Amino acid sequence: MFDTVTQKFDLLIGDVFVQKNDNEWAKDFKKQMAGRGFTMVNGVTVCVTLIDPDQSTPIALTIVPVARRLSPIKREPRSRHEAEQVEFMEYRAFFGPKAGFRWGSHIINGIIGDNRGKLPAKWIAANISNDS
Repeated sequence: MFDTVTQKFDLLIGDVFVQKNDNEWAKDFKKQMAGRGFTMVNGVTVCVTLIDPDQSTPIALTIVPVARRLSPIKREPRSRHEAEQVEFMEYRAFFGPKAGFRWGSHIINGIIGDNRGKLPAKWIAANISNDS
């Protein structure tokens, strides 16, 4: 029998950077995104940090690539489940060539799904930087 251990973390969405081009991404990664109908051109990268609330110290940090859909979605999602399906997402976090992208991508896709397949407006309003 195993004891259940619960650890709580605070989630911090840090900087959100617009990607003006996709030059810095590997060709196979760009091909993976394009195959699903997405591009990093005018997509964003999102800094995600998990913080230990007791110590106020970062536990994990990752930069998540969030690609933009190339063509419009056919209709708005009718449920949260649909909003997490690739065909209803205007933006989608992709699992990059580095393993660290994976956990952050799952979190970001869940947030996008909660927001009906779109990036949260408060990220755009408060955190976006055009310096990339």
